[in-house]
Amino acid sequence: MPEPTASSMLATPSLATPSTLGADPALMRIIRQVESGNRSDAIRFEPTVFSGWAGESSEQGFVQRIADINHCDFDTAKVLFSTSFGLYQLMGFNIYSLGFVRPIVEFWSDHTLQDIYFHKFLIKNNINIPWSTLKSNPELLAHFASVYNGPGGRVTYAAAMTRAATGLGL
Repeated sequence: MPEPTASSMLATPSLATPSTLGADPALMRIIRQVESGNRSDAIRFEPTVFSGWAGESSEQGFVQRIADINHCDFDTAKVLFSTSFGLYQLMGFNIYSLGFVRPIVEFWSDHTLQDIYFHKFLIKNNINIPWSTLKSNPELLAHFASVYNGPGGRVTYAAAMTRAATGLGL
């Protein structure tokens, strides 16, 4: 299936496309709220990712590919690698490892692409789990939080998800 283009950007974030792909619209709304306050233009540099970059040859090739796609130098590509973008705050390295092959500005400006790559991330990481299942199983919710946000803050992140769900009436 060809990816939508920036010209297909929606005035407000869409929930229709990913639900047809299998992403749970309730989970999408929750993660959007927790990660970006439902702002598709959210951006956050992650200095721990940047400083923890090992610079192995496979990573160097990957970062060079990000540089080539974005028409930028290697150091700027390392910043893109280490930055989270959009509604779901997907990391640059995740976006490109999921097969994105365009400049990051196209991802950042297109709600539909953000929805699609969120769904791809869930599938790749085996966490495409409906909110109705997560909210009724604290261990599974903690697992989701650990995979999505990292193991260090899984309890805090699971609590943030629950608060967001309550605030959204889910």
